[in-house]
Amino acid sequence: MAQSLRNLQLEHQSLGRLLDIMDEWIGDYSVSQEPDYRLLQIIADYLLSYPDEVHHPKEDLIFLKLQRRDSGAASKLSRLLDEHRELREITQEFAAIVDDSTEPTASRPKQTLQATRKLVDYYRHHIEMEEKHFFPTAERVLTRDDWAEIDFPATEQIDPLLDEADTKYQNLRAKIFRINKESRKQNVAETHSTNDNAVLTGLHDLSQFNQLMAERGIGAELEHSAGNGYRLIKGENKLLEIPDCSEYRAMWCAFYYVKGKGL
Repeated sequence: MAQSLRNLQLEHQSLGRLLDIMDEWIGDYSVSQEPDYRLLQIIADYLLSYPDEVHHPKEDLIFLKLQRRDSGAASKLSRLLDEHRELREITQEFAAIVDDSTEPTASRPKQTLQATRKLVDYYRHHIEMEEKHFFPTAERVLTRDDWAEIDFPATEQIDPLLDEADTKYQNLRAKIFRINKESRKQNVAETHSTNDNAVLTGLHDLSQFNQLMAERGIGAELEHSAGNGYRLIKGENKLLEIPDCSEYRAMWCAFYYVKGKGL
């Protein structure tokens, strides 16, 4: 993949995290709470100064080269330039609503919410279109010489959200870092859950469950109790009583009990 396309994809990722911040505000919105206009102003400033002034023109440069190389392929993406213009108009509307000089009114918070939703939804649609259709088409159609001409102007300016040396948007970078960190934690938790489910699915009887407990150094054992129930014991101590159920369900209950207790 050409360097300029890789850079544009990285910028899409950081922009996606910025949209996550806006989504987070939308989710937390309450009519009794004033929007964080200062944060929204910084976001508006960034969107007008980098995506509108640098990111989209870089994509336009690739599109114009694509148009010369294969007009048929380009015609299927003819909305690209129009969407860039529309995005700028929507961003300007958003910036005007959250601007410091805008006169406070009872309807301003609701207008801010509506403008934020409109901007986020349009940006997500646009990015999805580019990732699914524009980038793959450009990669397929353009030649090495085309990319050599594109790469220099398309890579000379760094996205300030990706530039640690930039101080203007450091608070936005901090918020994006927090969202990234929370997302990674969620992914790890989901991976662990998937792995646990795979382990449990492979257990067929109590002896295998007890062997798993021994291998993990837990030392707990699951056994039958009176009736059709089960109990989880560790040495002389009874940890859990499980009522009448299938052996498989009892193993699941015991496993997640142990996990929840951190044994």
